Amino acid sequence: MKRFLHRLRTLVWISLFVGSVSSFFALFQEGSFSPTYLIYGLLDGVIIGALIAFYVLFIVRGTFSDLARRTPFVLLLAINTAAYVLVFVFARAWAIWITGRGPFDIFPYDRGHFQSAAIFALIISLTINFFMQISQLLGQNTLWNFLLGKYHRPASEFRFVMYLDLAGSTSIAEKLGDKQFLALLNDFFYDMTDAVLETGADIYKYVGDEAILLWTRKRGVKRNDALRFIAAFARTLRDAEQKYALRYGLVPEFRAGLHYGQIVAGEMGNLRQEVAYMGDAMNTGARVLDVAKKLKKTFIVSEDALSQFNVPGLENLGEHELRGKEKRIRLYGAPDSLFEEFRRLE
Repeated sequence: MKRFLHRLRTLVWISLFVGSVSSFFALFQEGSFSPTYLIYGLLDGVIIGALIAFYVLFIVRGTFSDLARRTPFVLLLAINTAAYVLVFVFARAWAIWITGRGPFDIFPYDRGHFQSAAIFALIISLTINFFMQISQLLGQNTLWNFLLGKYHRPASEFRFVMYLDLAGSTSIAEKLGDKQFLALLNDFFYDMTDAVLETGADIYKYVGDEAILLWTRKRGVKRNDALRFIAAFARTLRDAEQKYALRYGLVPEFRAGLHYGQIVAGEMGNLRQEVAYMGDAMNTGARVLDVAKKLKKTFIVSEDALSQFNVPGLENLGEHELRGKEKRIRLYGAPDSLFEEFRRLE
C-alpha cells in the first residue's frame, strides 16, 4: 500500500511538472502570450504527464520491475523514449478531444508538429529518466537535500542509525557462488523497499551485504517507525519465502542494530560526490550490529535509541564493551517473539 501511495504522489508531481513545461511549450509554438494556449498547454501536459508517470511507475517499475532492473540503462532509455512519443501522440489527441478542440485523431499533425512532439517527448523522457535514476542512486531525500545545498557545509543533526546485514552471508556466498549471491542481495534489498517507504527511512548506502539506514528523530519516533521497520521487513521476507526457496534454495534472514545520536552530514568528494554521514553515532551503530551477530540476535537496540520510545518488554542484555569505544553501553534485544512484539506497534 505504501509503495502504491508513493507511486501515486510521484505521478502527481510528474503530471504537474510536465503540465508546467507543456504550457510554456505551447506558448513557444504560438509565438505570443495567449491565456487560452497557456491553459490548453497545461491541460495537455497534465494528461501527458499522468500517462507517462503511470507507464513508468506502474508498468516499468510495477508489473515489469524485475525485467526493467535487469535491462541496461541505455536500452531502457531508448524503449522509454519511444513509449513517451507514442504516449504524447495519444494523450494530446485525447486532450484535444476532451477539451472540445476537435475530434479524437491520433495523427492530426503535419510533419513540423510531429517533429515538435517528438522533441518535446525526448526532452521529457531524458529529464524524467535522469532524475529518477539519480534519485535511485542517491535516495529521494538525499537528492533533494543535495539539490537544495543543505549539506554544502557540514551540519550536525541527531539521527537514528541502523546497520542491517544478511545473516550468514559468508556461507551463503560460498554455497551460491558470486553471481547468484549478488542476485540474492539485489532481491533482498529490493524487498526492503516497502519497509523503507512505510517507515520513512533514508537508505544511506549499501556496503557489501550490509545496508545503512537513517531516520530523523521526528520520523523515527512517529508511530515508532525506526522500530516498526524491523517488523515490516520481516513480514515482506516471510511473504517472499517461496520465491527465495525456488530461486536460491534458502530463505534469507537478517540481523540489525539500532542506535541514536549526533552525526555530522556534508558533501564529500570531487570527481565522485556524495552526502557523507559520520560521527560517533555511526560508529556505535556498526558496533551494535557486531554484538547482534555475536549473540545471534536478530535485532539489538542501544539504550540511547530505546530511550526515545515508550516500548516496554525488551530484554535487557546488560552493558557491553564495544570495539573501539572506552565507555560500555547498555543494549536491549527483542525476545524470540520479535516480529509479533514489534508488529503490535503498527
